[in-house]
Amino acid sequence: MSSGFALAKFCPPCGHVVDDRNFGKNDPCKTCGRECDRRRFLFEGEEQEFLTMVFECYRSKYSRPACLLLSCSLMELHLRMLILHRWRWLGIKWPSLTTTLKEKWRFKQQVDLFASLTGTSLFKLRLTKRLFSRHAALVSKRDRLAHGLTGAAWLVTKEEVRSSVELAAESFTVFAQLHHRYCSVDAPPLPEA
Repeated sequence: MSSGFALAKFCPPCGHVVDDRNFGKNDPCKTCGRECDRRRFLFEGEEQEFLTMVFECYRSKYSRPACLLLSCSLMELHLRMLILHRWRWLGIKWPSLTTTLKEKWRFKQQVDLFASLTGTSLFKLRLTKRLFSRHAALVSKRDRLAHGLTGAAWLVTKEEVRSSVELAAESFTVFAQLHHRYCSVDAPPLPEA
């Protein structure tokens, strides 16, 4: 079930995301027109695995609160991967990225890092407002669960579990659109300091 959310492919030469399920080998890109021998999946590996775990926990009566932990972790992974793709697209040297990501490991710090790479705040984009407001609403509960506060799992409501599953599923569409907008040939350049 999770693979249906993570099927977005992108054209390596131009960076545009293509969500056409029939877009395959040697098909011309609808944006740049180039034929490519291999289309790359945008969400490879860990991101799809996180979504699979969210769905599995949701199906299990006893591990539903874990959906909250996993969906927040998925959002953090999405943001980190978006920053990596943007960094690569801009052609910034790698050693500074490793150092920067070690220093800016908190979610809010990485949102600020993305803003410095694009000149746009993720909290202010119409595309991301709903997703990020839902994420913000779940973070305090996630922190209680993650730090093992007594009774934290019992405080997670059915609505919050459902919201975290929806957050995880919707995040793929939003982050595919963000990749399309900020990691492609017509993406805005690095803002001037």
